[in-house]
Amino acid sequence: VHTGSELVRRYWESNNEVLQSLFILSFSLSSLSFAVLFAGTYMSLVNKQKEMAVWYISGVAWKDCILIAITPKMLSILCGYWFALFYYVRQTGQEIDYGITAHFRWVYIPISLSIIGLIFLSGVYPFYSISVKKSPIELFRKD
Repeated sequence: VHTGSELVRRYWESNNEVLQSLFILSFSLSSLSFAVLFAGTYMSLVNKQKEMAVWYISGVAWKDCILIAITPKMLSILCGYWFALFYYVRQTGQEIDYGITAHFRWVYIPISLSIIGLIFLSGVYPFYSISVKKSPIELFRKD
């Protein structure tokens, strides 16, 4: 016969392992997504410099050229967010990883959107601000 404190201790031990694995998985996936966003934004701005210069010569403002190059990143973030939210809502009431049950609350939407906004600002905005400071004339001057 197990006492109440022993049952509670065993419950916390089993859930500790699940929570640790869930935290490690979420941290590693968040780090990977941030690295992909960071590197992808940098590469898209580097690879599209000549294309943005052509748009600039055609009459588009330089800030708009940069926004055109960065827009696919924002769209992929938003599409991924809504897909993940839909997937989570579908799992509401189901058990995830032996003991954690998904419960959807409306407050999760603004919290997760603010986290995604912070990731977007820290992963994309620095490149945007650096690119805005450089004009196409400075990028392609040959003297």
